[in-house]
Amino acid sequence: MFFLLLFTCIEPKNVAILINTSKDYFNYRHSSNVFLFRKLLLDSGFKEEDILIAMQDNAIQDRRNIYPNRYYFDKNKYDQLEEIKIDLLSTNKLLNLLRCNHEKLYALDKESNVFLYICGHGGDEFIKILDREFLHAKDLMTGLNYLAFAVKKIFLILDTCQAETLVYKNKLPKNVFVLASSKKGEPSIAIKGNRNVGCTVIDSFPHTFYIKFKKINNMDVSIEEFTSTFTVDEVMSNIVLMKKSSNWFLGEFFTSNDFVGN
Repeated sequence: MFFLLLFTCIEPKNVAILINTSKDYFNYRHSSNVFLFRKLLLDSGFKEEDILIAMQDNAIQDRRNIYPNRYYFDKNKYDQLEEIKIDLLSTNKLLNLLRCNHEKLYALDKESNVFLYICGHGGDEFIKILDREFLHAKDLMTGLNYLAFAVKKIFLILDTCQAETLVYKNKLPKNVFVLASSKKGEPSIAIKGNRNVGCTVIDSFPHTFYIKFKKINNMDVSIEEFTSTFTVDEVMSNIVLMKKSSNWFLGEFFTSNDFVGN
């Protein structure tokens, strides 16, 4: 009876890992990027315990922000931000997350899907970590291989300048789908400034993703089909899909654990 009960309690577990690698108030938009994806996940049925947020500075709670309990994701659109748990980021912490070394990731297994979003400042084959260190593409690839070995599927969004260069397309594990928000040599554009906040409040890619995501009728649409509607005029850069496949669906990563496998 005990073994039967244990077996029925073990269910596939989907999680989201949202990482902001920048710091300081002038990078407010990177905090908003993360919180906007968190909003999409919560609206899709995710629970807080299935969303892991890692950043060093929560710009929304900065003393220079006159609206400490809200974050803007458009010039005049905002969402209330209640108190949430945020893990402090470092280079080692980021790599440890990819090795599932966190209490929210211990239950991951070969039936689990992971949505991984990383934003910040990047260059050709590197991403800056808190303006002090650099994470090279080869190190990110090593971490991705660890995570890919532990789970069923990974949907990774890289949202930086030259995001395409942060992974090696031909060396990606088969169960990893990567979407880069910009090609090599392209910037990631910040938009939607708010004069009271005093800086830009969101990047163009997450803003576009959010608007289009809210318009879809169901989660059976493939990632490839969904992103095919993104234009350069909207995103202000060329998005890159590292895998051409119609068998990867939004619902596999933006659906709560209650519906996994249904």
